[in-house]
Amino acid sequence: FPVTIPRSFCKQLDNQTLDYLRSLPSTKLQEALEILHQMQISGLVRRNVPEFREWLRIASPEWEWGFAYQEKIYEELDLLVSGKNRRLMIFMPPRHGKSELATIKFPAWTLGKMPNLPIIVSSYSQQLAEDFGLKARDLMNNEYYQTIFETRRQEDTRAKGKWLTQEGGGYTATGVGGSVTGRGFKIGIIDDLTSLS
Repeated sequence: FPVTIPRSFCKQLDNQTLDYLRSLPSTKLQEALEILHQMQISGLVRRNVPEFREWLRIASPEWEWGFAYQEKIYEELDLLVSGKNRRLMIFMPPRHGKSELATIKFPAWTLGKMPNLPIIVSSYSQQLAEDFGLKARDLMNNEYYQTIFETRRQEDTRAKGKWLTQEGGGYTATGVGGSVTGRGFKIGIIDDLTSLS
C-alpha cells in the first residue's frame, strides 16, 4: 500500500523537507513518519531533540542503521555525551561506516543538541580531516537539519576545516602535526591516525 504524509505534517513542515520525505521509498518514508510522530513534530520539533539513532534514520535513510555493532556504538556515544564515559575507542574493519557515524554525523547531532561545544577532529592528513569537517558542516546547513535543530553556523566562518556556531561551539579539523595550540575542546575525535598507504 502507498504511504502518504499526514496533512498535519504537511502544515508543519517546509517544502524542502516535504520534498525530501516524498522522495523516500515507502518503507523508509513509513519509518521516518513513525519517528517524526514520536518526536511530536507538530510545534515541538525544535524543543525535543531526537535520539542519535532516530535522527540518523531520518538524516540518512539510504543507510542501514540497525546493525548490532551500530547499536553498541550508539550506547557508547550516549554514555560519552552524558559524561558517564570520558573515552571511547572504536575499532572496526574498513567500510563499516565508522567515520560517517562517529566523525561526521555524531558531531553534527551533538552540536545540534549542545551548540556551545567545541569539537576537534584529527586525522593522518589535513585534507581528510577537512573533508570530514566539510561533510559535517554541509549536513548542518541542510534545511532539514535546521527544521529539527536551532543550532546555526556563524556566517563569517565558512572554511571546511574550521567553523563556529552562533553559540560559540564549533568544529576544528587538523592533520597529524597540525596546530591546535590555544584551542580547547570538549570532544576530541581521532579518525585514521595513520595512513594504510
